[in-house]
Amino acid sequence: MAIDHLRTAYQPVLDSSSGEDVEAVLAVVRMTHDEPALRAAYLVLRERAEETFTEVLAERMGMPPGTFEVRVQAASTNAVLKVAADEFARETAGRGITPEVLNDHREQLAHALGLVTRRLSGTDTG
Repeated sequence: MAIDHLRTAYQPVLDSSSGEDVEAVLAVVRMTHDEPALRAAYLVLRERAEETFTEVLAERMGMPPGTFEVRVQAASTNAVLKVAADEFARETAGRGITPEVLNDHREQLAHALGLVTRRLSGTDTG
């Protein structure tokens, strides 16, 4: 299952250069809330990411990219990732990334993506 893979594969190394890169990205995400020009650029990047999700999901779903179901799945996935990034940036502001915060973030992200995926595919009736 893709969600289980996410839980396993999403492991930034906090005591390496990738940990510094994660902190830098989160600092930029935080700035997008206060700087209109950065917010606009951030939203354009999110929009472009949605286009990429659409292409990838269309291939995985065996459907054309313009299909409503594919576009909704891509938009939902993009929204989950945006909210998760914003929340992670907020949670780590001023205190940094700890293994516990990272694990909570990973679990929240996997749970939200799982909900979206199951609901949109019709495999979750609850």
